[in-house]
Amino acid sequence: MITQAHLSGEFAIHELLHSGLMPSCSTAPEYLHPNEKPGVDLSCDAEGQWKTFETRVRGFRIDAGPLIHRGKKHFGHGLMHSNSPDFKVPCIGYVFTEEPRAEPYSQDTFDRLDRNRAALAAQGIRNPRSLLSKFRKSRSPILLPDGTMLHPPPLSIPGRKLAILGDTCDTSGVFSLAHDASLLVHEATNAFVDSAGRSATTESEKERIRKKAISRGHSTAEMAGQFARSIRARRLYMNHFSTK
Repeated sequence: MITQAHLSGEFAIHELLHSGLMPSCSTAPEYLHPNEKPGVDLSCDAEGQWKTFETRVRGFRIDAGPLIHRGKKHFGHGLMHSNSPDFKVPCIGYVFTEEPRAEPYSQDTFDRLDRNRAALAAQGIRNPRSLLSKFRKSRSPILLPDGTMLHPPPLSIPGRKLAILGDTCDTSGVFSLAHDASLLVHEATNAFVDSAGRSATTESEKERIRKKAISRGHSTAEMAGQFARSIRARRLYMNHFSTK
């Protein structure tokens, strides 16, 4: 049976390219889906990162950095696991950073608006505080009827930062991007030493589990916690998606 997807909207696929890699797909019209528009190939910088490659999402900027994972290696027509430390699968972690936020309105701002209530009502503005929406949209000063000039509060509150890292055994490539993350989502697996769910208690057991996780391209909970501490993350969520 042959199936075909029909989409109501248009889409474009942008590819993040590691150093030296060529685009995986052509953007020639004959290779595009009927609803697809040509995407953009984005090469990483000298540090292997993609800084502020996306700014069209309102209120956020998006950065990306390289992660290291181990995967499956091609042998002929089949796929086999490779635990060789030299076999690495390039992966990408993403960091979403919110734009700086404005300070709360001061009581003086509300008082000045209230003092001009009658004059503003004569201009058709029944609720003086509705003018504050102008600050949120254009951040332009407001001249009140009594000659007072209101200025928007400064954007001095740092925005929140969300770092999302998938399967990886080495997160050093996103260290600078994820620093001071409000929330770090980091994978973690191999927490037990046997099938009965017994946790590692000795240093030798912990080291054996750590090596096992790294050999499979993953991180232990301890590794996730250490990275969270190194980037001064405020919160850490650990997860892992497995077929088992």
